[in-house]
This record gives sequence, C-alpha cells and structure tokens, in this order.
Amino acid sequence: MSNDFRKGLVNHEVNSSMLPIIGIETLIFSVGSSYLADTYLGWNWFATGFIAFIVLLILTFTPIYHLIGILFSIGWGYLGYKVISFITAATGGGTGLVITLGIIGFIMAFLLTLGARIGGKEYLDDIGN
Repeated sequence: MSNDFRKGLVNHEVNSSMLPIIGIETLIFSVGSSYLADTYLGWNWFATGFIAFIVLLILTFTPIYHLIGILFSIGWGYLGYKVISFITAATGGGTGLVITLGIIGFIMAFLLTLGARIGGKEYLDDIGN
C-alpha cells in the first residue's frame, strides 16, 4: 500500500466524520429562519424552512460557502463564550476570569467548528469529483 494512498484514506475518513456539522448547521438555520419568518412576517413556517434549507444547500457548493462558514463559526464561538462565561460566573469567578475564559471559549468553538466545516467541505468536494 502506497504511503500517499494511506494518507488520502485517513484524510477521507477524518473529513467524512466532519460532514455532520454541516447538516446540523443547515437544520438549525432552517428551523431558525422559519421561526423568525413565522413570528415576525406571518409566513408559512414549513415553506420558509424548506426554502431556507434548499438555499443553504445550494450555497454550500458555491464560493460564498467560506463566508457562511465563518458566520456560523462566529455563532458557535458566541455560544461557547456564553456557556463558559455562565459556568465561570456560576462557580464564583470574578469578572476578569469570566471574560477571559469566555474569550477562550469563543476562540476554541470558532476554530473547532471552522475546521470541521472545512473538513466537511473537502469531503463534499471529494465525492463530487
């Protein structure tokens, strides 16, 4: 077995395990957009969610995908910041500690999800070729 083939096989396995985060984010986006459209605009929640799902899937295969990935990663980073800040504040941490650990949580969540999205995109590109 060639060393290049082995590296490619390992890369394929790692990238395929990153694909579910794209699906989870697509589902979250579809549900969130349908909720907002129903609440504020009175639109049909099912149709709006379906259209948002299709549009995001189409955008996954365009160059704008990286911008969408960065925006989702910022969202996950914000969630990481809030969770770590809440845990630190609940355990009696001071304001400086809450902010510092929250920023570390933001950076970790941002980098992990951005890396997972890039790996998932590489897997989709591999299957498409």
